[in-house]
Amino acid sequence: MASLSIRSAAAACISCLIFASCHRVIASECSSDDPGNSNTRERVILSSAPRVYRLHGLLSSEECDELIALGEPRLRASEMGAASDASTRDADNPASSRDSRSMFFDSPSDAGNRLLQRLRVRWAVAADLPLSHAEPTQLARYADGEHYGLHLDASEEVPRTATLLTYLSDGFEGGETCFPRVAAEPAADSADGATAPARSGGVMRPLAKLAAAGLLARELAKGSQYCSRSRAVLRVVPQKGDGLLFFPLHPDGTLDHDTVHGGCAVHGPQGVKWIAQQWFSLEAQDL
Repeated sequence: MASLSIRSAAAACISCLIFASCHRVIASECSSDDPGNSNTRERVILSSAPRVYRLHGLLSSEECDELIALGEPRLRASEMGAASDASTRDADNPASSRDSRSMFFDSPSDAGNRLLQRLRVRWAVAADLPLSHAEPTQLARYADGEHYGLHLDASEEVPRTATLLTYLSDGFEGGETCFPRVAAEPAADSADGATAPARSGGVMRPLAKLAAAGLLARELAKGSQYCSRSRAVLRVVPQKGDGLLFFPLHPDGTLDHDTVHGGCAVHGPQGVKWIAQQWFSLEAQDL
């Protein structure tokens, strides 16, 4: 009971940071000499429930290239995320699959890297969350045909309050970030961060209903169907330097199943999708 009370109190505190007007990032963490560290950049609302935002020009093209060069030599085969637990899969029929290469900036040398320091502060400011709650930054690479199946970024064991994904490359086919529980807006287009609405095909049924019917794992395993233009769901088109911000938890700290998402397959041998993922935890990180 004690741990539950602590978790509830922490959720209330972070909810204040996220949902009320008392957003704060410690002033000493917000370096004023970072020209990209500004909340005035264009923020496009892609969905209000769940809240999904596109942040145009979050990183410069040069910063994207520098971050890729920094992490590329340390890439290895990706593993399933820590939050991909029994809430979205079962032992006999795993719901999600991932075939990218990735790495975490979690070595002692990373702590003093000026590029990482600058970008992590900028991501914290963009998310309106304390830098002390930022997990190690992940770099991921998706080549031709590679994808990340439908999954959730948070669970009871991994209470993440925010995900800030930054696209580090573009110029390839596919590779959209897909939200099958979010209907495409009639006026959405690729310039605003989503594909044009489809003529037919609806959103995924609520995850709770799928779980109750014993169909959750099977449905999530077929996530690629939501990458098709026949499905009228939100698909965010990568654009180099843009950020994608969403919140895996409700204000009360419970899991928001409507944030289920995946990375559609990249198409074409000439294109490689690079992304940086910055997660923010409900609890302060000891990095």
